[in-house]
Amino acid sequence: MAFNDVNTFDYAFDENGTGGFNSDKDLEVLVNHVSKPIAPTITESFQDVPGRYGGVFLGNSYGEKQIDIPITLFPTDRDDYNRILNNLSKALINTHDDADTQYPLRFNDQPEVVYYGHFTAIPTPKFINEGVQDCTTTLTFMLADPRGFLPQRDIKITSNDQIISPAGNTTVQPVIHIIPKTDLYYFGYTLGDKYVAVGYHVDDGSTVTDANGHITSLTPHQELQVHDPCNSMSTWVQAGQDTQAIKVYRGKNDGKATATATALMVAKDSKGHYNWGTTGKHKDFYGPVIIHQGIPKISNYWKVSMRFHHIKRMKNERAMGKVEGYLLDSNGNVCGRMGISDYAHGRYPRGYIQLGSSFNAINDKGNYLTLLYNEGGRKKNGQNHHDVKVHLTKKVTVKTISKAKKKVSKPRVKTKSKTIKTYVMETTYMNKDAYSNFFGEFSLERQKKTIGGKVYDNWVAEIQEWDPVHGVAYSPNNTNRVHIHTEKLDKSGKFGFALANVAATFMKHDIKEDLVSPKVGYYSDFETLTDLKIYTSDGSDDPDDIPHVIAHAGEEIIIDSADNTVTVAGRNVDKYVSWLSTFPPIEGDVSQEMHFTPDPANADITLEYKPAIK
Repeated sequence: MAFNDVNTFDYAFDENGTGGFNSDKDLEVLVNHVSKPIAPTITESFQDVPGRYGGVFLGNSYGEKQIDIPITLFPTDRDDYNRILNNLSKALINTHDDADTQYPLRFNDQPEVVYYGHFTAIPTPKFINEGVQDCTTTLTFMLADPRGFLPQRDIKITSNDQIISPAGNTTVQPVIHIIPKTDLYYFGYTLGDKYVAVGYHVDDGSTVTDANGHITSLTPHQELQVHDPCNSMSTWVQAGQDTQAIKVYRGKNDGKATATATALMVAKDSKGHYNWGTTGKHKDFYGPVIIHQGIPKISNYWKVSMRFHHIKRMKNERAMGKVEGYLLDSNGNVCGRMGISDYAHGRYPRGYIQLGSSFNAINDKGNYLTLLYNEGGRKKNGQNHHDVKVHLTKKVTVKTISKAKKKVSKPRVKTKSKTIKTYVMETTYMNKDAYSNFFGEFSLERQKKTIGGKVYDNWVAEIQEWDPVHGVAYSPNNTNRVHIHTEKLDKSGKFGFALANVAATFMKHDIKEDLVSPKVGYYSDFETLTDLKIYTSDGSDDPDDIPHVIAHAGEEIIIDSADNTVTVAGRNVDKYVSWLSTFPPIEGDVSQEMHFTPDPANADITLEYKPAIK
């Protein structure tokens, strides 16, 4: 007997749609009219409230979807009857697979829709008439996931402004494929307020449990002790010139500091001028020094990060300033510094992180350790030895002689003051680099490293440029921005110390414009401290506590939102997944925006999904 294919179903086929069993060709049954259900089982949540007319509706719960499949068998004789039943039991009763296995099923009147489920009832067939082997029964197929799935589709992601409109009419879990063009420290995607974030230390205190129940602790080796947004002087003290003195390298404590809504900086006087201190009094840098109120716990091993803003506003680059943070031990001694400093005559400013108490290259050689000291890139060489005019105004006395009048023996001499304009010549190199206009974070960490049974200090220093508009760090993969990371092992033991406190300073250096009389006005540097973080640490040099590449250029990243797993070139990287990651689904037949890291301009990104219908 020939059957029409549209009145058949396929079962337990492979992912590519081949194999499995066809109800006609393999199972030899006739599929009668199947009434497909509209919805899964619906359970109402309802709360009775004493004394209230009616109650409170708490929503519906949606359970399994049941599909009843009536079938008819047409055996030619009793042997044929037994053969067909034996084939049915072998095909539909799967005892060798895992108990939770769901099998695909499709009806060939709608072959593009696949349901995943399991048979829960295969009743004994009932004979239609006496004396013949024709019989009928109804198979019950249950869908734990009540959705029907369409063939897989791919969406090529080309922009973070791209609007996607997935097929189907309900939510599905996508699989994201990312092939980055540069090395990545972190990656992920966001959809609305939900996201997947993958990177070193994206969370604190989480754990990962594998399929065998083994727990890997991601409890951080660092604990945040202080996070000061630097928007108030209430957590800082301005050091007096004679009390609470901090030994500032090449600098004198003077002037006054203040706080704004976003930063700590030099205060202004009643005329609106920055109050660095007394002009002409100091031969080197000068400005206010501020000391933090302290940290809860003095730590042998620690990490400090300070975020500075430094802008040279004088067009010919001659203005000199510096913004610095100082690391202090329990006696208030300076044991390290980090910051940005200008050089004379408009030369390139430098950023640095150093250990020690004084940092003179000639007198202190061997008594300090330089971890970072550099020009910041984006260098623009001005006009070397360019002469600039420092314009002056001077009052001079001018004598005039008038002719003698009649009966007067001498000519008359008059004197009067006259203001004239003149200038002196000064030199500038007019050099600019990244530190000429810089907003970013300086950090230093003390670790312990054991080598041959001996414990040494391992120092990790980093300078990371931030986007001042959006208040976020630039990607380490952005080669046009400053991101410098270095480690140095110190076997001398001369520079290790327990961190007890920090201080900061904002300073300027007089230039010719300050020292002439009258002074020549110019724009001094803009300098602020905008954030402070202090961590205590167990000293571990675990690479998961250190910024490092977790996906190299060209390696395929797969974020599987169905299984909540992430791999890089086949390596499982679940331990880097933020425990707040929700692996959000995409919605069928709804326009929506997804945002990716890295930017699609720097990676090949494909969104793979199976559309679903309710």
